[in-house]
Amino acid sequence: MKVRLRTTCGAWSVLALGASTVHAQETIGPWSIEAVPIAATEIAPGGLAWSWINVVNTSIDITTAFTGPGIADDGYANGGVGTTVEMTFSDGAARNGTGDDLVFFDGFSTSSYELMTDHDGFVATLTLNSGEFEKTGETRAMFYGHGGGQTFMMNVRAVAIDLSDLGVPPGVAVQRVRWRALSHSVDVLGMGVLSGRLETSYCSPALPNSSGSPAQIMAIGSPVVAHNDLTLTATGLPVSEFGYFLVGSNQGQVIPPGSQGVLCLACGFQGCAGIGRFNRANEIIQGPTGSLAIDLAALPLSPMAAVQPGETWNFQCWFRDLGSNNFTDAVSILFL
Repeated sequence: MKVRLRTTCGAWSVLALGASTVHAQETIGPWSIEAVPIAATEIAPGGLAWSWINVVNTSIDITTAFTGPGIADDGYANGGVGTTVEMTFSDGAARNGTGDDLVFFDGFSTSSYELMTDHDGFVATLTLNSGEFEKTGETRAMFYGHGGGQTFMMNVRAVAIDLSDLGVPPGVAVQRVRWRALSHSVDVLGMGVLSGRLETSYCSPALPNSSGSPAQIMAIGSPVVAHNDLTLTATGLPVSEFGYFLVGSNQGQVIPPGSQGVLCLACGFQGCAGIGRFNRANEIIQGPTGSLAIDLAALPLSPMAAVQPGETWNFQCWFRDLGSNNFTDAVSILFL
């Protein structure tokens, strides 16, 4: 079992990346929430029956509580030790990016949990102790429906989660996250995906390759052009197969002739030569994982292009795959 030993302070915001469009839903203190899981299921009951509460004083179920329009507005669960719930995110949404990736909300000062993901079949665990949950500065008037019901004020608390602490490799996405109560009378408010990531994913997931799974791309660095700090990483490529990164100003979706994957770039303001290839000898990567530092002042287009503040550029990785070829999903970055 891994025990979390650090907390992260600062402004956290929650982002849904199952589609390229992002819609703000709610703000809790400094935490701007974009989306919650798309489904939730009770895996194991705890020592107490679940008692659902919300601001309009009506009972709701597990699915409604965790997939509604906002965290801490729909309700929470009061459950005992052993209570386990699985939260499902849209494809590609909960990805291991730079720093912390998820945020977990709770309303009870003594709650402790362990988390697991479907990356390894829910084997690795991460312990969240009660002292790590930071107050958001927000409260909610909640209705407790057990034993006749009563209304009371609840402090909303939060803790950030780095998927690396659960053994998830950089750039890899998980779809299902489970939490299990380690303490009595936990008050779970929900979970979301942090928007501290540089990129927005789209065309996710990619079509599976010969490894049996889709390949993925991620970006780390800074969106500020003057910093010239961008590194692309492709994961889940077939072992020993070579590939290279692509860049374009427009998004598309087409399966090229002879390919087993989807090209997610299109001709843009560089014309039909607007898809660049990082395919010089020192830029070629090899599976299962490869990275490349990108020079924002020299994108390999015709003519060569330099990224300008305010522009959005899209990146993908092409790779060989058992005599054919395939692609990762794609990422879009707005540069500042």
